[in-house]
Parts: sequence; C-alpha cells; structure tokens
Amino acid sequence: MQSMESFRPLTTEKRDYKTMFGVFFFQIAMGSANVWGNIIVYLVSWIRLKQDGFLLEDAAITIPFALIFIYAMIVFSTKIGDHFGFRRTMTVVTICYPLFVVLSSFSNSWFMFVFVYCILGCFFLGAGFMLPMYCGWLAYPDHKGQVTGVVASASLLSPLIFDWGTYWLVNPNNLAANVVDPRDKEHRYFGPEVGNNVPYMLIGMGAMIFFFCLCGLVLIKTPDRKENEQKPMLSPATLHQSPEIASPETIASTEKEKEWPSVGAALKSWEFIRLYAINLFGLFYAVFISTFYKSYGLNVIQNDQFLTFVGASGSCIAATTAYLGGHMSDRLGFRKLAVGVYIAGIIAPFLLVKFASFLGIFYVSSMVGFLILGSSGSLFPYELARVFGPTIGSTLSGILNTGNVVAFACLVVIIKLLLNQILYSGILAPVSYTHL
Repeated sequence: MQSMESFRPLTTEKRDYKTMFGVFFFQIAMGSANVWGNIIVYLVSWIRLKQDGFLLEDAAITIPFALIFIYAMIVFSTKIGDHFGFRRTMTVVTICYPLFVVLSSFSNSWFMFVFVYCILGCFFLGAGFMLPMYCGWLAYPDHKGQVTGVVASASLLSPLIFDWGTYWLVNPNNLAANVVDPRDKEHRYFGPEVGNNVPYMLIGMGAMIFFFCLCGLVLIKTPDRKENEQKPMLSPATLHQSPEIASPETIASTEKEKEWPSVGAALKSWEFIRLYAINLFGLFYAVFISTFYKSYGLNVIQNDQFLTFVGASGSCIAATTAYLGGHMSDRLGFRKLAVGVYIAGIIAPFLLVKFASFLGIFYVSSMVGFLILGSSGSLFPYELARVFGPTIGSTLSGILNTGNVVAFACLVVIIKLLLNQILYSGILAPVSYTHL
C-alpha cells in the first residue's frame, strides 16, 4: 500500500515563492485602476480650472470608455503574452503604462486627459492585467483558488498605497471641498489650492506604478513557450496513472478543460451565463461605493482625510476578502460564500441612505461595498478556472469583468440624467434590490 506521501502533487515540492511575490507586486501596479474613487474629485477640480463649468457627472460618463479598453485587453492579454512572450509583454507594460500616466499630467482639457490616461494608458494596463494571475496558475496548478486570492487581494490592496499616496501629494493639509456649482446639487469641488497639485499627483502615481511593475518583472518567472510546447498534454487518464502529480483539483480542472475545448463553446454554456448574471447584478452597490464614495461623502462629510481613510480601509477589506475568498472557495464552495456576501449587500444601501452623516454608519456601509468587490475578485475567477480550466478560465475572467463596465455604465447614465431629480438616495435604494 502506497503511503500518502507519494500522492503529494509534484508542484508543491518546489514552490516558486519568488514568482508569487513578483505576481503580487505586478498586480499592485495593475490595481492602480481601482484608485478612481479617490482621485476623480481631484481630477475634476483640476480640470475645472481649465474648463469652467465642468461637472463630475461629465467626467463620470467618460470612465466606462476606460473600462472598455481595460477589459477588452484583459480578454486578449494571455493570448498576447503567449504570442509575443510573457516577459516581453510585461516589459512593454512596465514602460508604457506609467509613462502615459505621467504624460496625462500635461493635459489641458478633459478630452486630452481621457485620450492619454484612459485610452492609451488603460490599453497597456489591460494588456498586463491577467498576466500575473496566469503565471501564478502555471506555477501553482493545484492551488488556483489560493493564487486567485493572492492576485485579487494585491489588485484590491493597491488603493491602500495609491489612495494615501495621492492624498498626501494633492491635499496634505486636508482642505475642505468648498466650491459649489449651482447646477450640481450633490457634489462639492476643491479650489485651486488642491487642483493645482494634481499634475504632481499624476507624476507620483506614474513613479509608483513603474516601481511595482519593475519589482514584479524582476521576480516573476514567466512561462517558456517553447518549453511548454514540448511538454505532453495531461489528460485525465494520464493524471490518474501518475499519482505523484495527481490531485482532485488538477484532475477536475483538466477534465473540465477537455469538456470545454474552446472559448466559444464555454460562452454559450449555461454555467457561464449564470455566473455572468450573478456577477453583474451583485456589482451595482460595489461599483457605486468604490467609485463614488468620496464624491458622495464630501457632500455629507466635509473631511477629505476621513474619506481617504474609508477608501484605504476599503481596499484592505476588499484585499482580505479576496485572499480569504480564494482559500475559502477551495473548502466551502462558491454558492455558500456568494449568498452570505449578497445578504450584506441588501442591508448596507438602506443604512447609507438613512444615516450617511454618521461617520460609523457611513464607514460600515462602505466596507460592505468593498467586501462585495473583493469577494467578486476571487470567487468568480476561481469558479471559472474550476469549471472551464485555467487557460479558458483566464480568458473568460476578462469577459466576465465586462459586467463591471455594464454596471458602471448604468450607474453613470442614471447619475448624468437623473441625479439632480432623485439624488443619491434615489439611486441607492433600488441598488439594494439587485442583490436579490
């Protein structure tokens, strides 16, 4: 009788911890996309110095275009890495993404800023977004849930660094947002004392992004395409005959990958349609909080430092949830975790509507939004990798993330057209029901 020791997965004997640290650092840089909730008021206050009468809802309506470029490139990022080489692709991202962030500091209009930062910069951001996760899956094929958790937590922990970094660069004296536009009932803006510091903030962001990308690039061991092509494809039969590399998750993953030989077949499946719908309807409150918590909060809580703390704390909550979600997915499964998270999502918006001026209620209700965001970042990629396999699952993760764009686009259209009539309270109440 064979001992249990002989059944250990081969991959756990020589774990590449350097690659995992590299994946973590690189994904922190990619997670700078999640800093919009903190900087959008700064950016609009800066642009108002150049374009008189520019409003936050005018800026918000353009953000989905940035998300479209990000997620469109996420869908093809692993294929681009496989075609041109993962290290070469990540090197280009390391140079170009922070470069365009820095160049956006020279914009003299919102249109120019959107073109440089949201289109050119986000093009390279999207190209590099899935590559760390894919490299991690290849390094730890038997622990995709844990890898997904590490990657998602790094992406969501990123605002902890970038929120405080941008705050200290642009508003270190915690000046109040005391500029009011008569056409905008729900927002307050900063004066030139804060707005004129935004170019320095963008240059600082570019430097931080480059640093984390470079650290990740140095540490990550990217897959060798020629080496991978020479390795025989593992089938379920091969795995069962080779106990030294067999594990239930590896066998199940490979079997699923055999069942779904193409992305097209997976897209037509009920499994993917169901997961897409759950992700879409569960994201409305999370997207609102992560993007508009400061814009909304400055009108009821005149404390930029506290609101920055809310965003930074939220990133920690989201990152912790993403990491633990990856671990817990391996044990409890997708359904139980999703149900628990969405129950909290039903309650939080109602509390925020009724008690937004109370700091404690505002904080706790906001944390629920970040909790949903973090759980979405690990539960759904894990479930896709489990059902469809790591290769197809990584591609489907980018497609599933278009739910973020759809949810955000719906919110900004409502804000643009109806905010002055129904106010934020009229938006938050219906959002609660989407979790049902």
